[in-house]
Amino acid sequence: SADDEEAFLADAVERAHGEVCALRRLQFELVGATDDRAPPPVADEYARLGYRLGPVIGPYCDMGELLVLRAEELRARGVDAAPLANLGHLHALWGTVDEESARRRLLSFVACDALDARWRVRALAIDDTEERLEHALSGLDALKAKLGAEVAVRRALVQPVDDADMV
Repeated sequence: SADDEEAFLADAVERAHGEVCALRRLQFELVGATDDRAPPPVADEYARLGYRLGPVIGPYCDMGELLVLRAEELRARGVDAAPLANLGHLHALWGTVDEESARRRLLSFVACDALDARWRVRALAIDDTEERLEHALSGLDALKAKLGAEVAVRRALVQPVDDADMV
């Protein structure tokens, strides 16, 4: 069924996003071996201090953490009001029937946070959740390949040179 296909794609997107995050962390560790830069702080620290997550932090969080943070923003009703219990108020707007389909719809947007502007703009033009998940998966796979190549080059640059290899 279409729901099963959408759920399968959502799982694949979550896995790919996790792999991209792992490669980004590894990339920063390798940069740190040659630079004084370090990965950004954990997103929870920013959220706890009241900062909005931006493109610098988002790509380094795992999908579960990003979904919780984005859902909290969508459930907020104002400074003096308690947040809503769920995303039910968005079902009519999003065309979803339950919390799980609303979660997958949210995931389809959140997954694109890790991508560059060109991919994010295309995602905004896609109305169907399944199509957006496919788009996000393609973008994450392309990003994974790019980051994998960058990590391989950085590893080669930080590897100590063995004199025996020079002969």
